[in-house]
Amino acid sequence: MRELGLSVDQMTVARIYTTSMARFDEINKEWDQFFDAEERVPARVAVGVSALPLGASVEIEFQFYMED
Repeated sequence: MRELGLSVDQMTVARIYTTSMARFDEINKEWDQFFDAEERVPARVAVGVSALPLGASVEIEFQFYMED
């Protein structure tokens, strides 16, 4: 991220894929620890999936914007 000149402020969307929506409270707690409620928080989408690569239980995809 930093290598590309991007910062958290430029994050627009986070797509969260999880194999266990029942554990989404845990994901929310981690999310809240990372993002301060005072700052701009990106939109997010949560998707329940049957499996993820390498046996992971959570995968997060981020989308950023860059100004010219």
